[in-house]
Amino acid sequence: MEKISYKSRLNNLIEKAKVKANQPIADKALGFVSAIESIFFPIPVDPFLGALTLAAPQKFIRFAIICTIFSVIGGLIGWLIGYVIGPSIESFLVNIPWFSEEKFTAVKSAYKNNGMLIIFLGAFTPLPYKIITLTSGIAEVNIFAFLIMSILGRGIRFFIIAISIKFFGRPALTFLKNKAKTLQGIFYNGQYIIVDEVSFNQEDLKLIDTKAKKVISDFNNQFSKIDKLSKETLEPIINKLIKSNDTNFKGVGQPLRVALTGSKFGPGIYDIIISLDKEEVIRRLANKKLS
Repeated sequence: MEKISYKSRLNNLIEKAKVKANQPIADKALGFVSAIESIFFPIPVDPFLGALTLAAPQKFIRFAIICTIFSVIGGLIGWLIGYVIGPSIESFLVNIPWFSEEKFTAVKSAYKNNGMLIIFLGAFTPLPYKIITLTSGIAEVNIFAFLIMSILGRGIRFFIIAISIKFFGRPALTFLKNKAKTLQGIFYNGQYIIVDEVSFNQEDLKLIDTKAKKVISDFNNQFSKIDKLSKETLEPIINKLIKSNDTNFKGVGQPLRVALTGSKFGPGIYDIIISLDKEEVIRRLANKKLS
């Protein structure tokens, strides 16, 4: 019999929960992933929370509460591990890829600059909460202060995510899928969706040269002819532009990203286009600043 890996079992549990978002298994899976993510699991629970909220938006408050409670429970377990084992746990964990020495050093430095407040601020920075919990235990941070700041920090984070998905729907998932590890990152990645007019970064606008303008114009002409907005319908257009303009994916994706968001940084170009409706994409690509 073929042995099923732990990772495969966990992924199967997550996918099953997404399909059955309105059933008890979704709550149990979300709680489980939230807890282990605060102790050792390397993948953030945020996208899972977003997917469940998208599938069952009426449960957004329940999902956010479950995430908060079990994330803090996991954090408490991490605190206890650090407290009981002490500094020696660090020398063991740095051999695990997502528990690097640099991350422990960053958390220690943050503690020196912010004290216990870093437990709360950890929800808004790239510092891994799992390392903050262990370091808090090693430093013998008051457990009640740790719990209060964890509840506030994690709660605010998860409620912002759940509320965003509840009211913005699928486009909000873009925030969670693309390099957004902090609330600032989530906001930065997704603010292009809610603006009425694109505000261009002047340095990035310089990237819109003659060749880039042709790419934008050619894309807009072909894009206006498609009926269904999906990666499958967009890929042929992008690939055709790459060949016809003798360039690469960056040569097509970058000018389109600048045109649609105002910056060369941000989510993937397919996610950007899909998160905006067809009429909005066409309107933005027709901006006079790009001609």
